[in-house]
Parts: sequence; structure tokens; C-alpha cells
Amino acid sequence: VNQTTALFLASATDRSKRHLGSNSMLIVEAIKKCKQLGINKLDFKGSMITGVEQFLLGFNPKQQLYLNISKNRLGSIPKLIYKFMGN
Repeated sequence: VNQTTALFLASATDRSKRHLGSNSMLIVEAIKKCKQLGINKLDFKGSMITGVEQFLLGFNPKQQLYLNISKNRLGSIPKLIYKFMGN
């Protein structure tokens, strides 16, 4: 995002190996690396991965709203109806 923010984009673990704590280790190592590089913000981009979500909630994070704008492209029939209605 910028020089003071890092993104934790993805982590993947084998479900049968969850008891080993590898996901927690990845997060801890990411935090350590950020500290080492002087990065003061590690953004998980709203991660809903079980375990990661619980880990993050332990820090009492603040929600941040990200707006998403998209252009709706009507098909030919809806365009014709829209045009016929005089809009």
C-alpha cells in the first residue's frame, strides 16, 4: 500500500496439519519482518480465515470501509425497455 504498510495476502495450510500451528507462525513471522523493516502496519485485507480472524480480533482492530464502484452494463433488451420508457 505504501512504505509503512505491508499486505498479508494469503496463507494456506493443510487441514490435517492445523495442530502444528503453521498459520500462527506465518503471521508471527510476518509481524517480525515488518518490525525489522520499520513497517508499522500489516494489513490482512479483511481476512475471514478461521484462526487468522480470531488472531486479528485479539488486537481490537478498527473496521475500515472500502468503497467499490462498478458500471452496470445493461443487455440489449433492458436497454430497449429503458429507452422505450423515456428514461
